[in-house]
Amino acid sequence: MDKAGSSKRRKMATDSDDNTDDFGISDDSPESSDIADSESEDESNRESDSEQEAEEIITLTADDLKAKIEEGKAKIKETRSKLTDAREKKKNASDSIARLKKSLAKIQRNKNAFCSLKRSEVRYELDMNLISELAH
Repeated sequence: MDKAGSSKRRKMATDSDDNTDDFGISDDSPESSDIADSESEDESNRESDSEQEAEEIITLTADDLKAKIEEGKAKIKETRSKLTDAREKKKNASDSIARLKKSLAKIQRNKNAFCSLKRSEVRYELDMNLISELAH
């Protein structure tokens, strides 16, 4: 176990050193120059495409921009009117709910009063029947 490293470690270290020598790729080969030429053509095509796009963007006139601004303003105005209508409907619904709750509370009080009165009448009748039975 006094070895400097395992045999696997030594093999990996020597393999990595040999990998670059085994392939022998040179940048001076004709294939690499073809690749470089095609890359430069792609770059020039991209540049010309971006220039064309820039020209298309620049072709917007002041009238076109004004028209787009007016379209935007019209959309904003339409959206604001929709928002106002929605707010009004919400307020009306909220007011209706408040009125209905108030009405429900009033009806519940009336019902409770009616039921209380009927209970009192029934008790009174029972008390009177009981008194009359005791008196006989």
